[in-house]
Amino acid sequence: MPAMDIVHTNSLWMMPNVYPGVVKDRGNCKLVISPRGTVSEWALSRARFRKGLVWRMGQRKSLESADLIHVTSMDEMADVRKLGFRNPVAVIANGVTCPIAYKPRDPSRSERTCLFLARIHPKKGLDHLLQAWRSIVSTNKDWKLVIAGPTRSAYAAKLKADVESSALQRIEFVGEVTGKAKIELLNSSDVYILPTHSENFGISIAEALAHGLPSIVYKGAPWSELDCRKAGWWIDTDAEVLAETMITAMAVSDEEREMMGMNAQRWMQSEYDWKRLGVKTGEVYQWLCRRDTEKPAEVHVT
Repeated sequence: MPAMDIVHTNSLWMMPNVYPGVVKDRGNCKLVISPRGTVSEWALSRARFRKGLVWRMGQRKSLESADLIHVTSMDEMADVRKLGFRNPVAVIANGVTCPIAYKPRDPSRSERTCLFLARIHPKKGLDHLLQAWRSIVSTNKDWKLVIAGPTRSAYAAKLKADVESSALQRIEFVGEVTGKAKIELLNSSDVYILPTHSENFGISIAEALAHGLPSIVYKGAPWSELDCRKAGWWIDTDAEVLAETMITAMAVSDEEREMMGMNAQRWMQSEYDWKRLGVKTGEVYQWLCRRDTEKPAEVHVT
């Protein structure tokens, strides 16, 4: 086996997430584990039997032996501590590629767009979004709802069938979008919505904010600063609250939404740019390998 300083593994609950602990035991390297949202209360309540097996087969031991656990938010660190792990924890968010300048929306458009762009999965709260849309669509006829995400799953097929059978209006399922098409969709939308039940970070939220989209996000995602940054709404996990907030977002003027979008983009540029976060990660790696450097502020020890 070639010499290495650090083994950094992502996610939990599959055997490939256990093997790095074995590598650490057999070598002289540091082990870093990024749970990626897999230790949240919502995640732990799913597939309990399978996760219990993997836990006993080495996942617990691997976590206990980790020299560092990397999380993307303070909420995720709390999830790690709740499980009893006292390893050093580095809190470093995911990065996002930020456009250089804000791109204004065309005010002459006849229709505005609410955008959902993420995996089409029960965790993402699309059932709440459709329930909310059903209650407000008749009184907001100059708005449409666009749902972007892979549609090959049985869950996505059922959602589409439910929408078609109920004749719910002004909803477009556009499938998975990537590259330039994704950027164009972000730039042409007006409000981003992710009513997710659980996220360790939520990279799609950061991408939407980076492209100047005011965002409505459930408190299942760690984006409490949306309100104080005047970049969106961080709301309770409730379909009625979601509907009320969507009405609020639609009612504000185009100029006010533009201002919120500019606030959002400046926020992402100042705190979530890849270059800034890459430097922080490098400093944490250096501290982990040498320990004769000053502990970075991102590292929390008990």
